[in-house]
Amino acid sequence: MRNLLGYILYGLAVTAFLLYYRFPSDMAASYLEAAIAGIDPGYAVEVEAIKPWPPATVRIGSVEFSRAGDAAIQLLRAERIRLTPDLMALLRGKVAVDFSLALFDGSLTGSLQFDRENPGLLQAAVELRDIELGQGTLLRELTGRAVQGRLSGTINYSGEPATLLTGSGAMDLHLSEGRLDLTQSLLGLEAVDLREVRVAAELNKGVLQLSTFEHMGREARSSATGTVRLQKNLLDSRLALRGTLEPAPDFLAENPEFGQALNLFRQQMKQGRLAFDISGTVGVPRWKIL
Repeated sequence: MRNLLGYILYGLAVTAFLLYYRFPSDMAASYLEAAIAGIDPGYAVEVEAIKPWPPATVRIGSVEFSRAGDAAIQLLRAERIRLTPDLMALLRGKVAVDFSLALFDGSLTGSLQFDRENPGLLQAAVELRDIELGQGTLLRELTGRAVQGRLSGTINYSGEPATLLTGSGAMDLHLSEGRLDLTQSLLGLEAVDLREVRVAAELNKGVLQLSTFEHMGREARSSATGTVRLQKNLLDSRLALRGTLEPAPDFLAENPEFGQALNLFRQQMKQGRLAFDISGTVGVPRWKIL
């Protein structure tokens, strides 16, 4: 009996050894590249070094996204990716994977869960920690504007990846030490300081309901609520926001030209604040002072 048990353990050890050292890393990487690229042919994906890791983890060296036909422009590069199946979820009839990865000097951790009876349905919970948005060009690609800052927070989502915008979810994000470059100079101002930004919103059938937007920067502080009707091309998403803007006295003292411009709206200001509406699209927003 002891000999039989010894042979079984030896066989398992040899199998694990061969699985690790003979694992078809290149084939698995090619399959993953094709699967990800199939979601949106406009982007190219390069996957490096897929390896199993005991006891039940898969490690991926890196996944790099670029525009199709222009690999020199790196949109996003994730490194040190770990995927571990959730065995307890498997017993409940779910297919679930816990993951972690390094991204732009920060990290993403979370879980992905699929239902066996409805494999197209995805439930995701993600935590972001200290991601430097200024690295890579993904946000510029999506919004048409350069954004910098350190992003943290949580995102939850439930829906079908093939029709991402029709799902539901929520996010609570915090940006610090940020900067938003303007598409054109405003009285000599080339960028907006985003010292602190907090955003809380819920997604339901393509509509992002913004319950909290709070911004504090060198030039001003502002807040807003409203909706964003999301489109596949983010720049075409429709805005319906209302908020207030409070210029910073120190900034106005240092930049009198802005104070002179604000004189045009003195009658609309209440307690030092301007109320505004934002309509139009993400790509071409339209501001209206109330």
